[in-house]
Amino acid sequence: MSPGQGFDPAALASEPPQMTEALRRLEAICPQFRQSDQACACRPDGGGCHRKLSELLADLMAFLVDRFRDEELAMKRWLVTVVDPRASSSHIEDHADFTAALGGVIVRLDTSPVHDLLCELDGILRRWRAEHFPTHDQYLAALLERLAQPAGRGA
Repeated sequence: MSPGQGFDPAALASEPPQMTEALRRLEAICPQFRQSDQACACRPDGGGCHRKLSELLADLMAFLVDRFRDEELAMKRWLVTVVDPRASSSHIEDHADFTAALGGVIVRLDTSPVHDLLCELDGILRRWRAEHFPTHDQYLAALLERLAQPAGRGA
């Protein structure tokens, strides 16, 4: 997606593969992290968990920053901020909340147990999947589809 131009609203209607991949990678770091409330079941050498989590966080932040930028530019370009200011404001606020939550995990990489960070990141990703995507992205996709239709063809 290029920022705001050539933006395909249909791309918002289906979950991005990067999010499914992020959940898969999270699980691969420590497959048992959801089953233990104490610590990762990592090997004594750490199994590279910290490094893998750091790489996942960097990739995820880069993807989300680009995606959020593109969505927000599309909202401005298609005047969604005028057509439905409440929805666009809520959508943009949710982007800020996700970015802050992800940033909070990143800044604690060297000070918090990996298990705690895995659990927190899992919650962030699952919230995106269960709440943000169906509430904001799919709504935006449908609205942009309607706005992109020639006058007189909209529902």
